[in-house]
Amino acid sequence: MPLKLVMPNSKDQESISGREGRPYWSGGLSYWLRKWGLLYIENESPTPPDEECFLIVSRGCFASNINPGFYEGPFSKEFLEQCKISGVNRSASELELRLVDEPITIGPGLLTVEEFGRPVDTVRKIPAAPNINSEPYQLEPTIDNKKSYISYQRFDQISDWKVLAYVREINNGKYYPAILSNGTIILSGLPIIDISVEKMVMPACPDGYYAPVRKSISWRIEAWLSEQIVSHALAANQVLLRMKPWPSGYCSALSIRHDYDRPIDTEALNDLLDFYSSKSIKASFGFLTRLLPKAQINYVKLKGHEIVLHSEATDEAQFNQEISKLSKQADVRISGATCHGGIGSAGHLGETLFRWCSNAGLAYTEQLGRDHILPYPALKWENGSVQKIGTTIMSSHHSLDSGTAPHAHRLDFIMADMQTRFVAGGLVNLMNHPDVHITQLKKLIENIEIKSVWSATHHQVTEWCRITKYDSEWSFHDDHVMLSFPEPLPYDFVIEIVSSAGLKQQILSGSESKYKIPVPNFDDESEFQSVFNPMHSFGFELEKKSIQYNKS
Repeated sequence: MPLKLVMPNSKDQESISGREGRPYWSGGLSYWLRKWGLLYIENESPTPPDEECFLIVSRGCFASNINPGFYEGPFSKEFLEQCKISGVNRSASELELRLVDEPITIGPGLLTVEEFGRPVDTVRKIPAAPNINSEPYQLEPTIDNKKSYISYQRFDQISDWKVLAYVREINNGKYYPAILSNGTIILSGLPIIDISVEKMVMPACPDGYYAPVRKSISWRIEAWLSEQIVSHALAANQVLLRMKPWPSGYCSALSIRHDYDRPIDTEALNDLLDFYSSKSIKASFGFLTRLLPKAQINYVKLKGHEIVLHSEATDEAQFNQEISKLSKQADVRISGATCHGGIGSAGHLGETLFRWCSNAGLAYTEQLGRDHILPYPALKWENGSVQKIGTTIMSSHHSLDSGTAPHAHRLDFIMADMQTRFVAGGLVNLMNHPDVHITQLKKLIENIEIKSVWSATHHQVTEWCRITKYDSEWSFHDDHVMLSFPEPLPYDFVIEIVSSAGLKQQILSGSESKYKIPVPNFDDESEFQSVFNPMHSFGFELEKKSIQYNKS
């Protein structure tokens, strides 16, 4: 049996939720699982099913017959006593998490310690002229507001349980067990999925986004958590299905974004486009509607690159006018929008921007202030649960430029961090302005193992994720799984069938929208790869490349 979601009853949700009785995971947990490629069955009953399966229960617990699964607290005293554990309920604004057993070797070293909290952001009204000053201010909840605190549970006596992670409050020197395992069951005193889902929800910003005051949980912790869920499910003799994040043949992805903020020399632009042609790279070029160089736009389009709106809009009507003007000038349908943060613009407006894009029928947009390694649907909190808005969020962009001066670039940092994300099987969303730091941009690309990395436009990347992960449907049968996609797949797709014996890959040929996946014979271990890394997105070849790069 695969993973099964079990929803606790509403009383449990209200009594143990750490934030206004609002468990962010409600409705959002499924999107988080889809982001990490995990297929699951939703269980409508508030109690565990009779058959054996691996449960994912975020919030709440059951008094008896604890199935293998992931359980997120804080837990009741009676539940802890049943597990022979004692715990203390706490509340803190910021925590430090220390992983005990970190099997993921990526980038320059191991991930061991990380500080995080509920995200708190600042916004700033972008001035209309250079001589106008505008100070940033914090969005609600502010950093000292109790609504931004995390209600969690630390454990004291843990009997025979193994500690997976320790926690301590910032400025408090002692670590306490916070995430436990008995081999097939994970108990988390931290609302770790709750926080991971909340990170996918961005509030509406009254002014342009400025900077985070406190960062949320990182993608590295999310990857670790998904790995733990997979490995514990396998230990419980479950068979899992996972979607590989990128088209068949690719371990990771690269998407390059250029913000055309100033007029640039045609010869320099053509040189960049020729370089991309030599590397088979397709980029996404964002244009301001007050600056539309028709000949250059036509050449960018002729070379197969994407034309994107780089918006300065201060309201939805102006946003729609920008889309119409750029579409007419470029003679293309505009699929996505990014935000210009310069003088006179509104900047990034969070959920407000997401609604504008959804209403305009745009396929994707960006989100600031949240570091995600994979695209995901724009989400909102409405009617007591997390719901889709109707557009896809491109993963966080990495800006090569820190300014326009020749030395104002971040080549060394981006190069090292890019390798880390590639090894993790993620998407690198690289941004720079097409008139500066082109030497550094070329050097960066020359260091990429292009054959292992899917180079695609923002639209191609986000549509692939939408079709395969977020708008797909599946049903489980005795001897097969049916996968249905909203439209035919544009590329070959890979499903991993994972068991304790190893994994088997099923490649689905592109151009179809429905697929039947037979369940293999688990008595015949020859059907499976003998070496198995439970983290589906970690590419061994890219890891070798990363190690070679770090040594050099």
